[in-house]
Amino acid sequence: MDEMNQDVNETQEQVNVSSEENTVSAETKSKGKKGILIAVISVLAAAVIGCGIWFLVTNATATKSWINDFEAAKAAAEKGRKNIMLLFSGDEWDNNTSKNLKESVFNKDAFIKRAGKRFVLVNLDIPLDENGVSEEDIERLYILAATYAVERTPTLVLLDKEGSSYGTITDTQVMESTDELFKTVDSIENNKKKIASLTKKIAVSKGIQKVKYIDEMFEATDINGRESMIDYIREIPELDPSNKTGVLGKYLLYLAYFDVASFLQSNQPQEAVNCFLNLTKIETLTAEEKQQAYYMSAYLSAYTGQGSKELILDYLKKAIDMAPESEAADSIRQTYNYIDQAPTNDEVGQ
Repeated sequence: MDEMNQDVNETQEQVNVSSEENTVSAETKSKGKKGILIAVISVLAAAVIGCGIWFLVTNATATKSWINDFEAAKAAAEKGRKNIMLLFSGDEWDNNTSKNLKESVFNKDAFIKRAGKRFVLVNLDIPLDENGVSEEDIERLYILAATYAVERTPTLVLLDKEGSSYGTITDTQVMESTDELFKTVDSIENNKKKIASLTKKIAVSKGIQKVKYIDEMFEATDINGRESMIDYIREIPELDPSNKTGVLGKYLLYLAYFDVASFLQSNQPQEAVNCFLNLTKIETLTAEEKQQAYYMSAYLSAYTGQGSKELILDYLKKAIDMAPESEAADSIRQTYNYIDQAPTNDEVGQ
């Protein structure tokens, strides 16, 4: 998991670009927030907990080269022993970026011939108007967009034949040239081989060396594929309890993010808060890591309704005090001040 200051900065960047034509605001797509405390903190925490910006997607217009049925593409990949190149586009609304790239690159015979030798090509186009699209199609494709963390169009996702992501390309400048695009694809493919080699090394290693290999694999793995490493990551606290590698806090935080989702899904809100609150008591975590843990304790307390305004402010104050000079500290101070001055629900009703 990236450091908190990067997460907060990325979140602010998402807020800043939310009005652009090739992005969709998370606020527009999300429903049911619980009052002003959640509204404030959730904006800053969106990237931290991986909310991101999800799209509703529908089938693209069929072409002779791109399949518009994801399950059919997986079947074809299995049969042909190929990987999958999945293109999320926004032909009707992303300022013609997707449309122009299809005309200049993706639908050209040279690209199709080159890519088709290695991949099953799939295009899912995000519609401007969802009328006429069945709820089942919308739900199914919404899940796909969420699964592969699509934040803007066009986005290319490379998948193995089982549908697991091992690389994502969002740089439109790279996409403008077939040669440049395949340089990036080749780099991702080489990284995939590196991960396969590390898997073998992890299987025969122990202790600190095993942790180092796991960390190397984690950094080499596409963010959408890291969940598959969860069993390896759960070994790290036992393999390196004294944090000799310096990565223990990083993976304890990652496990907390992962476990929070399960607790929220099973309606155990306090346990979700405790995932982070318990980390603040671990001496081997750095000040910045504890800052992140306190911050997420505040966020989840607000989100789940487990904390009063005073408790949330207390967690935020402790987060600030942990690392007052960190890059994230100013953003947390702004959140603290906003919430401190905001009326509670009782005050609003008076």
